[in-house]
Amino acid sequence: MPYVGSLVTAGTEAFSAAKGEQSWGKAAADTGGIIAGGALGGIGSSALAGALAGAPLGPVGSFVVGTAGGIAGAIGGQAVADWLVPN
Repeated sequence: MPYVGSLVTAGTEAFSAAKGEQSWGKAAADTGGIIAGGALGGIGSSALAGALAGAPLGPVGSFVVGTAGGIAGAIGGQAVADWLVPN
C-alpha cells in the first residue's frame, strides 16, 4: 500500500504543476518531502513504540502508532519542503 500512496502523491503534485499552480521543482520537492517524511515517521514511531512498550502494545497498537507517525512525518516533510522550496 505505500506504493499506492506514493503514486497518488506524485500524481497530485504533477497534476498541480501541469496546471501551473506550482513549479515542477516545487512539485518534486513536495513529493520527496511527503514520501520521505511519511516513511521516516512511520518507521521511527513504530520502532519507538516497540522499544518502549514492547509486547503489551501488540501488533494493532504498533500499526496505529506507525500510522499516526507516518501522518505526522508526512506533514513535517511537507513543512520542510515548503521551507526549502518556497512558492
